[in-house]
Amino acid sequence: MLRALAFHHFSRFHATGAASTSQLRITLVRTLATERSPARRKLLDIMIDYKTRNYAQTVPSRFIKDMRNATDTDGDNEITMDELKHMLKNIGAEGKITEDELKDIFNEMGVDYKGEKVIHVDDMIKSWIEYTKTG
Repeated sequence: MLRALAFHHFSRFHATGAASTSQLRITLVRTLATERSPARRKLLDIMIDYKTRNYAQTVPSRFIKDMRNATDTDGDNEITMDELKHMLKNIGAEGKITEDELKDIFNEMGVDYKGEKVIHVDDMIKSWIEYTKTG
């Protein structure tokens, strides 16, 4: 469904000639922020649970900064499967989501980068912020 949605957005923008790649990406990020797979909702729920238990008395920006640093360990603004697994292990949540669910998340949100799927850090953060607003 998401691939069809992405194709729809690309076709609509391409036909009008009105959109650049960045405009298309913004539209897709907004769409993906509201169209969440069960696996993605599960990951976002894990993050919310961790925030509730460990960051209840801090501002949201502190949690976002810490999660960014914990997830994107090499600082390249891309989250790899290994980085996400490492973060889940560090917060005590590695058994709460399956390998197949993680693959679903990367297929849904990821882009191809040097032969592997990665998720842009900002896309993950936007998704989390939107999810906390809409649930």
